[in-house]
Amino acid sequence: MRRAQLGEPVHPPKPEKPEKAEKLEKAEKLEKAEKLENAVTRGTAPGAGASEKSRSTRKGVIVAGAVAVLVIGTAITWATTREESRDDVVRRPLATATVTKGGLAVETVMPGTLEFGGLKTVSASLPGVVTRLAKIGAKVGRGGRLYSVNDRPVSLLYGTLPAWRAFKAGMTPGRDVEQLESNLRRLGYFGGTVDRTFTYLTSVAVRKWQASLGQKDATSLDLGAVAFAPGPVRVAGHKVAVGARVGAGTAVLATSALAKTVKVDVKVSDQGLARKGQPVTITLPDGKTVKGKVTAAGAPVERTRGTGKTIVIPTTVTISDQKPAGRFERASVTVTFRGAQSRDALSVPVEALVAMSEDTFAVEVPDGRGGVRRLPVTTGLFAAGRVQISGAGVAEGLEVVVADS
Repeated sequence: MRRAQLGEPVHPPKPEKPEKAEKLEKAEKLEKAEKLENAVTRGTAPGAGASEKSRSTRKGVIVAGAVAVLVIGTAITWATTREESRDDVVRRPLATATVTKGGLAVETVMPGTLEFGGLKTVSASLPGVVTRLAKIGAKVGRGGRLYSVNDRPVSLLYGTLPAWRAFKAGMTPGRDVEQLESNLRRLGYFGGTVDRTFTYLTSVAVRKWQASLGQKDATSLDLGAVAFAPGPVRVAGHKVAVGARVGAGTAVLATSALAKTVKVDVKVSDQGLARKGQPVTITLPDGKTVKGKVTAAGAPVERTRGTGKTIVIPTTVTISDQKPAGRFERASVTVTFRGAQSRDALSVPVEALVAMSEDTFAVEVPDGRGGVRRLPVTTGLFAAGRVQISGAGVAEGLEVVVADS
């Protein structure tokens, strides 16, 4: 061992830290970390600020079956590094979103069936043999032929009152006569005053019309020679074949309206959506969407669903534009009903909500120093993964913290 020379500075060796002291220091750090972890779990971490407390008290908000879960499994590591050096702490950037202003609506999606509406059966009144049937899919308008029996045409006329007797001179006045004369005038054969009396002019008009159909000297119409419908119809199907013998009451044709409609079974719990005039959006099998509205809602009926039964409200939806649905004869579609809505709602993602208690909520706003401050809010509509909020300090463009995904 070399001795120090005169005038040479002496540097005594650094005393080594006793093993017991080193263990004690480590134990103290571990104890601090455990205390801090417990404090974070309780939401009272010293020095952690609102940011750490908020993450400990953020509760899962369940909306439409989605659950947001906050995990705080890194508390011990964070606490240890924070004790050693603040400069060594790596702060994780907060995930944020902004408060937006705009329309928000609750939407309910239901299955439906696209098909031609107004299905009806046309039955024979004239006895004989069917000699002609309009083609399936054919459009039949005023004065058009639906079918023929013994080569006598059965024609379509417009009206809501069904034919219930023969039309001929001397018949008692009635609304059905007025309905017939109105059609004959529209067809260009009747020049008299449309009223409820079958006159000479009515019989002349009948003769002219029937002559155009190949029936000579026919000044009257037997029961079953005409069928009334509110408007033009589409031949949906044949109930009998050409050559079949029919009698009074025999089903001959099935007809439908020219336009397709959507049939939806609305749950009783959603019956508020089945209001006449209620706007809807229909998604077709090819992914295209068309607008529609509810035009009819029937009385509640029982439907069998699997092994059980349920009560539904049969609802009819009309389509505003038939062209996109033209290629589908019959198809399954989805119908979106819009419920409660707000035009100028301030909203945030649902993940931004912090549950303060069972029925009170807040949002967290970055404070610019790595922490957050809380703003109590009142919630409104929940729709499409967003929630309407209001409260002091809430404004469009405000940046709020959202839970990590």
